[in-house]
Amino acid sequence: MKICWYFDQTQTRLFYRLAMALKECYGVSEHSGYVVGVKWYRYLVERGFRPERLVLISDAWEQRLDRPPDLDYLREMEATYGVPNLGLMIDTDRTLRHLPYNEALGAAEQYFRQVIDFFDRVKPDVVVMGDLASLPPYIMQRIARARGIEFLSIVYGRQAHRVAVVSNTEGRWEAFEAAYRDLAHRAMTAEERSEAEAYLEKFIHSPPDVSVVHRPELYRFRFSVDWRRLGRYLKEHYFIGRRRDFYEPSLLDYIAIRFRRFWRFCSIRLERTFEAPLPGEPYVYYPLHYQPEASTLVRGPYFVNQPYVVEAIAKSLPAGIRLYVKEHIRGVGGRKLGDYRAIRQNPAVRLIDPMVDAREILEGAQAVVTVTGTAGWEALLLGKPVLVLGNVFYQEVEGVTKVGDLRELPKLIQEALARPLLPKDQRLRLVATYLRATHPGEIFAPKGEPFLDQVNVERLTSLLARELALAEPVSGSRAREG
Repeated sequence: MKICWYFDQTQTRLFYRLAMALKECYGVSEHSGYVVGVKWYRYLVERGFRPERLVLISDAWEQRLDRPPDLDYLREMEATYGVPNLGLMIDTDRTLRHLPYNEALGAAEQYFRQVIDFFDRVKPDVVVMGDLASLPPYIMQRIARARGIEFLSIVYGRQAHRVAVVSNTEGRWEAFEAAYRDLAHRAMTAEERSEAEAYLEKFIHSPPDVSVVHRPELYRFRFSVDWRRLGRYLKEHYFIGRRRDFYEPSLLDYIAIRFRRFWRFCSIRLERTFEAPLPGEPYVYYPLHYQPEASTLVRGPYFVNQPYVVEAIAKSLPAGIRLYVKEHIRGVGGRKLGDYRAIRQNPAVRLIDPMVDAREILEGAQAVVTVTGTAGWEALLLGKPVLVLGNVFYQEVEGVTKVGDLRELPKLIQEALARPLLPKDQRLRLVATYLRATHPGEIFAPKGEPFLDQVNVERLTSLLARELALAEPVSGSRAREG
């Protein structure tokens, strides 16, 4: 079996160890990789990856200005792989979407040519990556599907220490859908019910141990962190002399970004941008999404403009119901101050301090509206009605309303507010479904969480082996340290 990996900035070390574990334990010896940056290309070559089995995305990026984009070629790619058009695919990429039009088309053309040429050379049987969050992996998935190449994406399981494996770009979890259909037609087994009750009990009474969204201390503004990052930047680009990748800012841009973030922190305090919840006030809850991120760019591309979404929801609320909007804890300092001002202009909206515990807001909400957020899933586990705007794994379950047209929001919100809380038995079925569709492991983890330890590597290796229907391990070898 030939496996092609997508090695990005955050998962290269983990995926390298998984590749070595599959080679040593299951005899999968042919590995290739599509690599995001020079740093990680060197990392892989230094550890034994043959250069001819790797391709560097930065090479395609640098060729985007060599000549005008070939529009006939792009139209052919759009007709073959577009969903439903190339513009939507380009807009998923947090770098391309800010380029001049022809430059973005030129980069997209080079990505297509590079991936097609690479697949022709290495002829993979399967493509493995993390969450799809930019144009190159999007292109890889589309070409793989067209050629009948198996595609696996290992994604964050929306609760700490869990992962899911999917094979689509639409935000769906196929295993979750299959398990939900199965449990809809039969009673839970005693084991399934016992596991679900234990999980739900833990979630209700100790949320910080279950969900990583309750970790505000990880994302406070700290000068010490910025100085360390600046030191690493200077070391790599000016002392070691490593070539700067396309996704990395120049030194001046880097300093400007950090100072802009600091200025926004200061302005937020001076303007008293955020407020506290008002005890006893009825409200619907909308959590802002961290941006730019795949949660909106890929799975909710028509809801990227968060102030617009907030305005649409606020206009749709019945009399006497407020809209509580809470910033993502990682978004503070990154979002434009103008977005906060636009949100606060609506008299029906309270912009809640992001340091307020998200569980407190969820428990007090009469309903939750989200694009694709984890808050919607957690609200379901509390029995709250949920309205979903984008594409997310839980969008078709009982208790969730999928919004297809924002003009329908007033009626849909009224109907959601009139629904009773989801009964405990139905919530247990949702948890049982979730536990069947996800697996222990870490593909993305906040600082301090296990990520590269041997237990996690062995769990994910076994998971991939099951998904790929590999034979039993050929040896007891352990994955190489990386």
